[in-house]
Amino acid sequence: MVRITANILGFTRAGIVYNFVPTVFRRGDTIDLDCTPRDADNQRTANHPKNAEWYPNSTEGGLVINRDYTMARDNTFQPELYIRDLAPAGTLSVYCKAAGVNILSNTVQLPIRP
Repeated sequence: MVRITANILGFTRAGIVYNFVPTVFRRGDTIDLDCTPRDADNQRTANHPKNAEWYPNSTEGGLVINRDYTMARDNTFQPELYIRDLAPAGTLSVYCKAAGVNILSNTVQLPIRP
């Protein structure tokens, strides 16, 4: 493993699963994230630690974890981030890394609007 990429696989809104990335996310959305270890040829690789670490950060709007959003399975390579119903407008930035390895992914921006 030489690098890691983070991206959005899709999201669920009002019980409907979507396989694209919207311009903004809404309260109540569940966002499917992905952290993919890659080899020197930029191909997916299984040569990596078992767990991932995710680092969400509010870059706009003061969003607070466990108050405005939660992460399920945040030690896996494909967690879910849930935007709570009373979350304010803002932007979350998230990135990941394989546990125990000091290789950080790109940062993914998640704009949230009511």
